[in-house]
Amino acid sequence: MFNHLWTLFANQSYHGDETDTPGGVAIDPNFLAKTPDPASNVRRIIFGKTPDHDMVTYRCRQFLACVHASKLKHYITIKDKRIAYDLQDSTIADPTYSLPKITNLQGSNRLWLIGEPNTPDDSGVIRHEFHANFSPPNLTIENLATPNPTIETILVTFPNQASAPIPLATTGYSLVISEPITSQWRIELRLRPKMDVAQIVAIIDNTLGESFASLFPTQQPFRELLTVWRESDNTIDRAAALAIAIALLTEYRQEN
Repeated sequence: MFNHLWTLFANQSYHGDETDTPGGVAIDPNFLAKTPDPASNVRRIIFGKTPDHDMVTYRCRQFLACVHASKLKHYITIKDKRIAYDLQDSTIADPTYSLPKITNLQGSNRLWLIGEPNTPDDSGVIRHEFHANFSPPNLTIENLATPNPTIETILVTFPNQASAPIPLATTGYSLVISEPITSQWRIELRLRPKMDVAQIVAIIDNTLGESFASLFPTQQPFRELLTVWRESDNTIDRAAALAIAIALLTEYRQEN
């Protein structure tokens, strides 16, 4: 299976649109997520509660970069030498990655966003899309979040030259409309995660402690990986051991 370690660490079934996600990579079309997830508690900390493709891709790039830079990098090709991703791809590091995109679909009215984006580290949801339809004085906002899209209608007031701020779900942003003129917009957001690999490793260490080690079999290669996890003072090596162990555990539990 090409991209073996990436695929198992992500543990998401093939959908066919993996490369449509910024920084996304192709996976084996025959791959199905391993269930039940033997490392669900750990993945919850890494990826969030209900991660979307963007979050999975973001974290895979962070952790696989550690694997490639670690003393454990030989595990990348231990099962399959075919690698079809480029860790030099800087898409997710580009400032434009998390730049809101507003498309005017109808009318000449302006809409802009204010506020600070919330972190998606806990929810796991990076990508948000909304359709806003303003027919004064009512604004209908369709939240296209999957799998539970919602629609709400809000009475818009104009206390000054522009409207009062209208919160956009749990994104941290609010929208403001310039004038009471019929208009429609599409709003696309990506919320950038705040936690880095070192912080995630520390949280797993502090939250799970020795119960983390109990997830894994006692034979090789898990014994070596857990030794690095417990004894190394190098964050990159510890993050690499964590990612490899979770990936191989996913495969091991499916086979045994």
